[in-house]
Amino acid sequence: MKRLFTLLLFTTLSFSALSQLTSSDISELRIELLRLINQERNLKGLNSLAFDPKLKEAAEFHSDYMVKKQVLSHEQTSQSTKTPEDRVKKANGKEFEIVGENILYTVPQTFPLKKKAVLDLANTMFLQWKNSPPHYANILHSEYVLTDFGFSVDLKTNHVYATEVFGTKGIQVPGQLSENAFGIRKGDNSCEGLIQEYDGLITNLGNAIGVNNKDIILYYNDVEYITSFLTNQNDGIAVDLLLDSQMACGKPNELDFSPVYDGILLQPVYRDALFANNEAKGDYRFISKIGTIPEQYNTEELSVSLIIIKNGMACSYTYPVEIPSATYQLSDVQPILKEEANATFTRTGIIYSEEKEYDFKRNVVYSEKQQSYEKYPGSIYSVSIISYSSVEGSLKNNERLHNDRAQYILRKLHNERNFSDSVVHITAMENWPKMRFQLNYFDLESLSNQSNDSIKNYLRLNSSPFWDSLLYTQRKSTAIINIKGTLDSTADYRELLNLNLRTAIAEKNDQLANKALYELFQVDDPTIIGTLLEPFVFQALTTNPELVQNAAAVLAKETNYYLYPCAEFIDAWIYRLDELSPEAKHNLINLYTHLSVALIDEWDVPSQRLAKVIHPSKVYETANMLNNESLLLNFHLAAIDYFGQINDGPNISRSFNFIVKHFKKATLSEQERIDLALFFNNWTQYHSTIDLLYSGIDSPTFSEESAFILLATAFAYQSTLTDDQRLQIQERAYTFNPDLWCEFIRKNKQLKRITFVKNAFCSRCN
Repeated sequence: MKRLFTLLLFTTLSFSALSQLTSSDISELRIELLRLINQERNLKGLNSLAFDPKLKEAAEFHSDYMVKKQVLSHEQTSQSTKTPEDRVKKANGKEFEIVGENILYTVPQTFPLKKKAVLDLANTMFLQWKNSPPHYANILHSEYVLTDFGFSVDLKTNHVYATEVFGTKGIQVPGQLSENAFGIRKGDNSCEGLIQEYDGLITNLGNAIGVNNKDIILYYNDVEYITSFLTNQNDGIAVDLLLDSQMACGKPNELDFSPVYDGILLQPVYRDALFANNEAKGDYRFISKIGTIPEQYNTEELSVSLIIIKNGMACSYTYPVEIPSATYQLSDVQPILKEEANATFTRTGIIYSEEKEYDFKRNVVYSEKQQSYEKYPGSIYSVSIISYSSVEGSLKNNERLHNDRAQYILRKLHNERNFSDSVVHITAMENWPKMRFQLNYFDLESLSNQSNDSIKNYLRLNSSPFWDSLLYTQRKSTAIINIKGTLDSTADYRELLNLNLRTAIAEKNDQLANKALYELFQVDDPTIIGTLLEPFVFQALTTNPELVQNAAAVLAKETNYYLYPCAEFIDAWIYRLDELSPEAKHNLINLYTHLSVALIDEWDVPSQRLAKVIHPSKVYETANMLNNESLLLNFHLAAIDYFGQINDGPNISRSFNFIVKHFKKATLSEQERIDLALFFNNWTQYHSTIDLLYSGIDSPTFSEESAFILLATAFAYQSTLTDDQRLQIQERAYTFNPDLWCEFIRKNKQLKRITFVKNAFCSRCN
């Protein structure tokens, strides 16, 4: 029995051997296939590939699998060996950075094979791969350095299954701070679902990095968008530092073989720490430290990339590429002025106004602090006293307070100057205009919309130093001593206008006041607004609807210098628009657009609060009803910037769509295409820029500026463009201006990660 068993075993082995490739066959197959593949690569100007034992082990393992499972597939069922990369790692090939795989099976073979049959089989396999575009692409992949083969025979059919595995070993960048990428896992198929709605955000993050000394800071203007993206405690950001020497010309890029990072990985910062570190003073910004450059590195010799972490996985990698963007400037909307040609200027009237301020404590009718001033010579034309009580407390008590304060101020003035009470005008009241402005300023609009009695009750129940400071400001009272005088013929014309404006306000002569305002509008001098801001003049402008039309036109000329009073002026009328003429509304909306743009340009904390006072929603209906396309366009240009600052998505979309519809005509000039593309980029609609500009890349009117905007956008944003299309974009820009193209790549040096970009840069620019 023992002999019989041995004999049967020997017989089986002999039969099996007759249906197999011998070790000599395999050796010759490997050598001949490599010769044919390298011959093809060399004809295309590519480097020859070399054998690698770890790739051979992975190839043999997969060929055996395909025979066993009777399947031709790049995937295996086991998660640990599912992909070619997994199988190379199983063969201890963890250092491989790039892996590719070709597979096939042949027609049935007649074994044993003679030497010529082996060579013919190698040629047949080569041609099978050459005639298959995806397999041929692997053969000609420029970044592969190593390869090897595995063969296995189906004993039932005599089909030969073959696997070729390609690979390039990565390097390990020295100076790593962690042996396991701080626990960050390589991203899997779930990443696409986690980040697919945030491609614009991810692109922006690459350009939102600043370096302050050695600290790496992430600056972003939309904290809510960041919040919506980083949704759990295992979401975060890690900094990857790339040294310039890693992408130097004359050698392959030296990117770390890690599947997570390419340079020197810094410790990741996860969601909770990111938001705890947010140093932004405003409500909408995000400014957070995300890393520190190690002391041994010079910030000039490296660049910063970001790894976007979702659920503990490296789901996206982004690096800075400067993308040009711009907003549209306000169109030139001319105000509608009331000329009042029948009014006549006078040379005698209020030549100068002296102002005194009085601060009052709660329930006190005398002022401890009075503003000192230098008396202007001349007789007194009139005295205007504006006396306030703060709004807390009973109406009866407040009436006593503001009236007694007015009398106190009058007595103080009599002690200082001689004048008759007949020239005195007193305004005494609870300071509700200031109260409601303050509530809007501090984002308490819901309280502002309540009745006076409700606000009084709220203040009674919510005493605090915050409210005390607001109420103290409300009690600030003013006395204006208007000095009478006459201007001679040599006086400056602006002095004449100011005299007539003051005099008209004092005499309640609306026609003369509007004539003075009309002429002040014609004067090209920022200081002309000074007279409008004198307390008794400004009070008239914020209470008399007949003066709004021309006053708004004058204020709109110099909003950058007078943000606060312009906001107060708009706030005074924003709830009384029904009292204004269509022309006054036109000018008020025009003032709003200029002020809103000026506030956004500043956008510090005071500007943010002023912007809340004139929220676009308060004037949208009026702007829409005026039926003026240019004015409505300006409204949306101002509104979209405002809504962008406060992250109001629906209103951003409304204004964005209006603006695009306005500018996106059937036929655009090249400059109009450029302006629209820059606008798209400003609102992270990068795909729209690419579609708009790439469609005209072969047009005779396609310009250098268009080419470079498209170049930056297409290489920064992960669009659906193919490498051939991006190469076309690169060459179009280079043809326009080689020096500018070289400078663009120098500035955005991580673009040298892309092989054809680096090859072109190194051959053309160095």
